[in-house]
Amino acid sequence: MGDQFDLFGDDAAPAAGRRRPSRSDPGVHPEPEAGRRPDAPLASRVRPLRFDDLVGQSQVVDTLRSLAESGHLPSLVLWGPPGSGKTTLAGILAEATGSRFVALSAVTAGVADLRRVVAEARERRRAGRRTILFVDELHRFNKAQQDAILPHVEDGTVTLIGATTENPSFEVIAPLLSRSRVFRLEALEPEDLEQVVRRGLAELGIEIEDDGLAALLEGARGDARVALNALEAAAALSDGAVGAEAVRRAMQDRHLLYDRAGDMHYDIVSALIKSVRGSDPDAAVYWLARMLEAGEDPNFVARRLVILASEDVGLADPMALPVAVAAQQAAHFIGMPEAMFPLTEAALYLARAPKSNSAGRAYGAAREAIKETGNLPVPLHLRNAVTGLMRSMGYGRGYQYAHDDPGGVVEQQHLPDGLEGRTFFDPGPRARSLGLSAVTDALVIFKPDAAHRPAVRSALYGWLRAERDWKVRGLTWFQPTTELIEEHYDFLRGRPFFPWLVDFMSALPVLVGRVSAEPEGLERMRYELGETRIHESRPGSLRERFGIGGGVNVLHLSDSPESAAKEIELWNRHVALDAVADGVDGAGDRPDHTFHLRSLAAQYAAGTHTELAGQAIRRLLREESELVGDDFDALVRVVLGAFQP
Repeated sequence: MGDQFDLFGDDAAPAAGRRRPSRSDPGVHPEPEAGRRPDAPLASRVRPLRFDDLVGQSQVVDTLRSLAESGHLPSLVLWGPPGSGKTTLAGILAEATGSRFVALSAVTAGVADLRRVVAEARERRRAGRRTILFVDELHRFNKAQQDAILPHVEDGTVTLIGATTENPSFEVIAPLLSRSRVFRLEALEPEDLEQVVRRGLAELGIEIEDDGLAALLEGARGDARVALNALEAAAALSDGAVGAEAVRRAMQDRHLLYDRAGDMHYDIVSALIKSVRGSDPDAAVYWLARMLEAGEDPNFVARRLVILASEDVGLADPMALPVAVAAQQAAHFIGMPEAMFPLTEAALYLARAPKSNSAGRAYGAAREAIKETGNLPVPLHLRNAVTGLMRSMGYGRGYQYAHDDPGGVVEQQHLPDGLEGRTFFDPGPRARSLGLSAVTDALVIFKPDAAHRPAVRSALYGWLRAERDWKVRGLTWFQPTTELIEEHYDFLRGRPFFPWLVDFMSALPVLVGRVSAEPEGLERMRYELGETRIHESRPGSLRERFGIGGGVNVLHLSDSPESAAKEIELWNRHVALDAVADGVDGAGDRPDHTFHLRSLAAQYAAGTHTELAGQAIRRLLREESELVGDDFDALVRVVLGAFQP
């Protein structure tokens, strides 16, 4: 049977021939309680015995004290983390009510032990004394064990005080829970924990240095038992006052409160989900680390991220799901501890991605329609006519093949009769467009320094070709001609940094594209690019995502369908924008500095941004030249000297 003791002594008569020791008898020294012996752990020796000695949990303690003083103490469930005072409170309540205190551990006790305790409690009750049955780790009792004690709690044979670290709503059967009052205890605050430590110091007769106390309070994380046990161990490791080093040696790895199947598990995963949904990358990576550092299965975390990608990001960024699935596969393949890299990357991507729950809302609406209408038949024209009989019955008759339409979209009924015209999908303001209405062609021109950095070129090409809010109709690298620049002068003049733009376009090739998108799609493109005039230095922009500074920046993106049509017509005279040119990605190209150097030289010679241009020229020369040291410095002086007017 689990530990069972009577806090106030045995009421039964002493065995025949034996005299019960009296504290008043000279020379008699009664055996102290087990928890108060000098060899007992420090946490047991300084355990409070009265309400006045308790620290922390003031609101709960005040209520329980009033109940105890009223003489009507109900059955209780004390729910809180380890070291928050659950066992101590139970003992104090028993003393305050004059009750016999019997403690069982749900880990070792069974139904037979409960029956024995109930039988003894029934005898004490006849003698006018109540029994408090304290069950530690109450959540460890199965349903049968909880059922066994239920009638005796209901008829008052025992007053149950259960202690649990898990949510009683999930771990305690409803009938027992309805007959008890639940009190939630929290981890001790640092100032309360310090009082507990001071008592331990007085018991040990030692001092502690300020840095040692700070380390102890931080490492205990609100757990009084951990703090006292660590203090006792640190005292044994110290010759004098306890310092921070002794505390660190005593505590070793600081523990994290976590249980894979417990309440803390669900609290933390809920915090992770809500942080990602709330677009808070800092909180997302914190809760992710809390789970992984506490030993959570990385596959569980990965599954949650995959669900988040579909449920909360969805059509606002369809790339979120491939990123999450890739992280799940990588984590499964490499295992911990390295699995934290792909999981962290995915969590940060999801937290920073735009959010849309349109997929879940659409499915929910369709499910409700099915509940309302049942099994509606499939329209005949949508049915597959695989036999002559089916064709004679009208299967497939009148079906319009979407690809035969020039626009790829046909007007025909796809829902069953009775649901025609019903709308289930509402993309919302953040869901990506499907390109079914208000589509217009637009011209997009990218800043040319991206043309000379292979990694940037590849990333930019892949981003464009993802075709999320837009469809790429044409894409090519193009060296603008003087004629085009002159024709496009009015357009350039209205842009910021006009002199630079003219210089760039005359000296460097640009990436020119023709995209089809709705107005919202174009705005989304601007948002992802982090175009300065709309979202200045926006966190999460494409250029920041690839770590390329200003290397990817939009030079121009059509503002309206009217201006876009004119711009495309103008550029079509000089460059073909009806297809994606071969080799546009340029992932393996060596940077061609010819045009770039010409542009920088022009700026240096004109005295425009001389220092910046000089630094850029030096950087390009270093990439091109194999010279080092003084030889390289001499080359730079010669080149810069040649560029001076």
